[in-house]
Amino acid sequence: MFLDRYYNDRERFSNELNSFLEEFNHKNRTEITPFSEEDLKKLAFWMATGSGKTLIMHINYWQILKYSKNDWDNIILITPNEGLSKQHYEELRLSGILCKLYDGNIDNLQTKDKEILVIDIYKLTKEKKGEGVSVDISYFDGKNLVFIDEGHKGQQAEEQKWKRLREEIANNGFLFEYSATFGQVIGKNKGLLEEYSKAIIFDYSYKYFYSDGYGKDFYVYNIKEDAYTETQRDMLLTAGLLSFYEQLEIFEKYKEELRDYNIEKPLWIFVGSKVTGKGINSDVVRITQFLNTITNNEVYLKENIKKILEGKSGLIDNEGNDIFREKFEFIKRFPIDSIVEGIYEKIFGGKGQLKLYEIKNADGELGLKTSTAEKYFGVINVGKTSDLLFYFRPEKIEEKLKKTKKEKDREELEKAIEYINSNPNLIPKEDHLSQSLFFDINENNSHINILIGAKKFIEGWNSWRVSNMGLINMGKGEGPQIIQLFGRGVRLKGKDFSLKREENPNYKLKALQTLYIFGLNADYMNRFLKTIEQEEVSFEEIEIPIQFNNAKKWEKRIYTINTKEDFDFLKIPIKLQFEENLVKNIKIDLRPKIEIGRGRSKDEIKESEKVFRIEKVETFMEKPLIIPTKYFDSIDWDYVYIEIMNYKIMKKMFNLILDKEILKNIVSSRKYKIFVSESPELLIENFESRPTLKIASFEGIKKFQDIILLILKDYLNKFYTNLEKRYALKNIEPQPVDSSKHYHLFPEEMKIIVKIPSNLSNEIKEISRQLKTYLQKNQIPQKWENWKNLLVHFNNHLYTPLVIWQKNRDVIKSIPVKLNEGETKFVQDLKRFLSNSKEKLKNKDVFLLRNLSKRGVGFFIQNGSFYPDFILWICEKNKQKIIFLDPKGIRNAGHFNDEKIQFCTTYIKEIEKEVNKLIKKQKEGFRLELESFILSVSEYERLIQTWEDGRFKNIDFEKGKEEFLKYHILFLEDTKYLERIFNNDIKI
Repeated sequence: MFLDRYYNDRERFSNELNSFLEEFNHKNRTEITPFSEEDLKKLAFWMATGSGKTLIMHINYWQILKYSKNDWDNIILITPNEGLSKQHYEELRLSGILCKLYDGNIDNLQTKDKEILVIDIYKLTKEKKGEGVSVDISYFDGKNLVFIDEGHKGQQAEEQKWKRLREEIANNGFLFEYSATFGQVIGKNKGLLEEYSKAIIFDYSYKYFYSDGYGKDFYVYNIKEDAYTETQRDMLLTAGLLSFYEQLEIFEKYKEELRDYNIEKPLWIFVGSKVTGKGINSDVVRITQFLNTITNNEVYLKENIKKILEGKSGLIDNEGNDIFREKFEFIKRFPIDSIVEGIYEKIFGGKGQLKLYEIKNADGELGLKTSTAEKYFGVINVGKTSDLLFYFRPEKIEEKLKKTKKEKDREELEKAIEYINSNPNLIPKEDHLSQSLFFDINENNSHINILIGAKKFIEGWNSWRVSNMGLINMGKGEGPQIIQLFGRGVRLKGKDFSLKREENPNYKLKALQTLYIFGLNADYMNRFLKTIEQEEVSFEEIEIPIQFNNAKKWEKRIYTINTKEDFDFLKIPIKLQFEENLVKNIKIDLRPKIEIGRGRSKDEIKESEKVFRIEKVETFMEKPLIIPTKYFDSIDWDYVYIEIMNYKIMKKMFNLILDKEILKNIVSSRKYKIFVSESPELLIENFESRPTLKIASFEGIKKFQDIILLILKDYLNKFYTNLEKRYALKNIEPQPVDSSKHYHLFPEEMKIIVKIPSNLSNEIKEISRQLKTYLQKNQIPQKWENWKNLLVHFNNHLYTPLVIWQKNRDVIKSIPVKLNEGETKFVQDLKRFLSNSKEKLKNKDVFLLRNLSKRGVGFFIQNGSFYPDFILWICEKNKQKIIFLDPKGIRNAGHFNDEKIQFCTTYIKEIEKEVNKLIKKQKEGFRLELESFILSVSEYERLIQTWEDGRFKNIDFEKGKEEFLKYHILFLEDTKYLERIFNNDIKI
C-alpha cells in the first residue's frame, strides 16, 4: 500500500500523512515536524531476531521492483559484518534473488540488472586511501536502492559514522532498514526518535514476538555485582552445567517422542564482553578456568551438584528457599554418582585433564577436549587466537611482566603466571589436521557441546541448538548486541515449523523449549527485560480536575500536622555522640545480589499485562560477621576522619560537629551487623559457630577500611536524622486544614492525569464520556459511584475522583500514582464499613485523604521520611482523632523493631503529646488523638515463615494477630480490622 501510494499518488499521500500527523501532535502534545520528501524515502521494520526479517526483506525487494519499475543504478544490501554478509548471500540465493557477495575485488562491484550487491559496512569508506578491500562510497553515485540489516552496534561514535555513510549512498534513492533494536538505539535521542517515528512501518519487537508465543521461553539467573567470589561463580555455573546436562539427557532419551517438535540437540554457549583483560581477567579465560576446575576435580564438582540438588546452594530467595529448590526435577531422580558420570561422558566425552588445541586450519579457533577423549567437546571462537593464547603461555606473560612498571598490573600478571604454571595442561598444542569446529556446530553429527566466545558470533551466526547461555560482564554498553544475542538463543523451529513453543508443555518438553541464562555481572540482561517491558507504549493523557467533597464539613475544621515555618535545623549546632541503639540498627550487606528473570505464561500476561517478571534474591548467611578487635589497629583513622568529613559536607550536614574518638567508639562497639561474601582478600572462618573475618592480604585491609567507612556513613545518616526528628518534634504545630494554604495535601494544580495506552481506544472513549457528565453536567458519573470503574467517587474522601487498582489494568497509569491493590482494598473496605455503621457513627464525621508521597504529611525516621498512605479523621464535638494508615507488605521488615512499626507504636504518641500542649492554647477543652497503623497486605500464613526468625510458625492466626496488634499491625485479611481501628481496643 505504501509503495503504491508513494509511486502513484505521492503528493496526495504526503498531504494525508501530514494531516494525520497534525492531529496526532495535537492529541499527544508532541511536536513532530511534517513529513518531507526525504522522510518518505525510508522505511524501517522493527522486528525481533527470529521473527522473519530476512523473508520480509526478500518480499520488499520484489515489491519495490514492481512499483519502481526497477529504475535503479545499484541495489545494495549493507550488513554489520562479513559473517552476516555470507549468510544473506546464501539466503538470497535460496529465495531465487540474483545476488553477488563483495569479495574485496573492486571489479566485483559491478552488478547485473536486478542483482543485489551484498557488502558489510566495514568495507565502506568516505575517502579511500591506498590499496585494500575498502570501497569509496562515491563508487555508488546515482540512484540506489539500499537495504540495511542490523546497522546498529551500540557504540555511539561508530554508529553516527555508519549512519552518515549509508544515508549518503541512499541519498537519491530509497532505503529499507531492518533491526531488532531500534528502541535501544534511539534511547533518549530526540532526533532519532523523530526520524524513526516516521520511518517505522511495522513494529514486531521482542515483547510482541514473545507474548504471541514465538520462540523459546527463558529463565535468567544473574549475579549483578562484580564482587562475587570464585565459589559463588562456580556454584552458579555448575547450576548452568546441570541445566544443560538435564536438557541433553531428556533430548537423548526422548528423541523419538519429541520428534514432532523439531527440537535440535542442546548447545551450551558462553559469551564474554572481552577476550583480553589484565592478568587473568579475560572473560574467556574465566570460563576456561571453570571448565578446567570441574574436569580436574571430580570431588569438587560432586559436592557442588549435591548442594544444588539438595537445596543447599546458599542462594536463597525472598521466601527463604533455595533458588534451585524446584529445578532439575528430571535428574533429581538419579544418584549423584550417576549424574557426575553422565556429565563427564555426555558433555566432556570422558574424564581427564582439560586440553587446549589451536586449530590451525580455522581462524580464531581453539578446540577443547579432555585427556581421555578422542573428540573435541568444545570450541573457543574469537577474533584473534594470539590475543587469547597470551594467557596460556607463561613465557609471553613473563615478557610482558618485564616491561610492566605499574605495581597493580604486575601483581595481576604474576597471578596469571602462577595459575598457568600450576595448570600446565592448559598450555595449548597445535592441531594441523582438524577443520573448523565452529562451522560444523549445526551439523547433525557435531560432537561440540560447548561454544565459547567474546561477542564475535552475536551477528552473522544462526543456530537452532542454543539451549543454555552463560554471559560474563555483558554490561550497559552492549544494549543492541545483547538483544541480538538473546534473540539468537530463543530461536525455535516448533511443531510443524510454526516457530512457536507449546502453551502447556510437560516438564520434558518445557526443559527443551526454554533458554536458560546464567549471568555473571551481566547487568544489561535485566535492564533489557525491563526496557522491552515498556517498549513503544504511547499514552493518551486525560486531565481531570478534582472536586472537593463536603468541603463545608471539613474545611478549617479537621487538623493537619506541620513543622513551624521558622524552623531551620541547620542553624542548630549538634555534636556527634555514640548511641548504642543506633549502632544496633546498622546492617551492611555486601553479598552479591542475584536477579531472576523469566517470561510469563499467556494466563499470567492476561492477569498482569506484563510479559516478564524479575525478582531479586540474596546469597545467604544466617549470622552476621564477627570482626576480631585486632583488626581495628590496622585502620588509618586520619584517612577515615577526612573521608567522613567529606561525606558530611556532601550530605549537607553543615551543623554536625565530628569527633574522631566517637568514630572509633562506634566502630569498636561491634554492635552493627555485617554480611559479606568470602574473597581472596577477606576470608571467613568459623569460630564458635559464628562466621569470623580474617584479613588475608594488604588489599584486604583496604577492603576492610571501606567497610568501616560504610558503617560510619550509615551511622551518620541515622544519628543526624534522629536528631532532626527530635528537634522537629519540638517545632511542630497543629493547623486546621485550609485547601488554599495546605495545597500540598492535594494533587498538583488540583488535577489528576490519567495515562491510558493509545491502543486502548475503548477505555479512552469511556473515560471521555464520563468526563462530559462530570464537567459539563457537574454530576458524579454513575460508574464512579458503583466502583466498577478506574475512576471512583468516595463521599468521605476529601476530593473526587480517586484512581484505583483494577485487575488486568496495570498498563494504565496516573499522576499522582493510582492506588495499588492493597490500598484499593482498604478504601473499598472502609466505604463498606461506613455504609454499614451509620447508626454507630451518627454523632461522628469521618473523612479520608490519600496522603501523597513526598508531598503530603511526612515524618522523620532514621532512614529517611515516612509518608503513610492515608490519613483518617474521626471528628466529634470536643475531640478529633487523626489516624495514619499504611497498607503495605511487611515481609521484608522481618521484625517488630522496623522503623515504621516503631513510628506507629511510640513516635506517634510523642507527637500527640507535643501537639496537645499547643492545642490547649488555641482551643480550650479540645483534644487531638493521634494513632497510626500498618495494614499488612502480606498474608499471615506466609508472613510468619520468616517473621522474627519464624517464632510465630506454630501460632495460629487468631492468637498471632493479637500479638501483632500490640505493635499496631492489622491484617487486611482479617474481616474485623476496621472495627479494631474505630473501637480503639488496642493497648500498648
